Amino acid sequence: MKAKILLIALIVAAVFIAGCVGQAPQPQFLYNLTKDGVLYEFNNNIYDSMNVPISDKNMIYEKLMMPDQLWMLYTKGSDEAIVAVAAADITAKIQYYNSYSLSKIVRVGTYDLSNQSEQNVSASDLTGTLIELRGPDMVNETAVFMSDGRIIVEGTNRTSLSMAADRLTLVLFEDTLNLTSS
Repeated sequence: MKAKILLIALIVAAVFIAGCVGQAPQPQFLYNLTKDGVLYEFNNNIYDSMNVPISDKNMIYEKLMMPDQLWMLYTKGSDEAIVAVAAADITAKIQYYNSYSLSKIVRVGTYDLSNQSEQNVSASDLTGTLIELRGPDMVNETAVFMSDGRIIVEGTNRTSLSMAADRLTLVLFEDTLNLTSS
């Protein structure tokens, strides 16, 4: 009788162990976070967005922490609607962060780089934090980086540009989430 119970227990244990050994880790999903009582929602899985390449992260963080004026730069094209959505996501999160976490108001402006000759001011005359969005019409990669004092956010399609926009704003929350990036 003892041998029968022991045999059944061994079979159950073997089945359990076999099921656990070959099992892949479950993917993690996180689409929102709370900081200082404010809920920030992201369009993409935060863990996936953290994989978007970012360089000059410390300089980008400093630029995002200091704006009184935020400029969203873009070039008109067939991807203009995709770029506009990414710009709206970025500005909303940066404005909320500054208002609720830093008690600071940030003004936001937009500037069309393709129309500089018809405007009264050139992009080089703008003051504040400049974020240039480059959509699929202009780029072959997805990344966030600094160039000529501007933060560049670029994506090869709607999803990758959205993930790059999320990655940019996640720079403000990395200490809260204890996430690391590539």
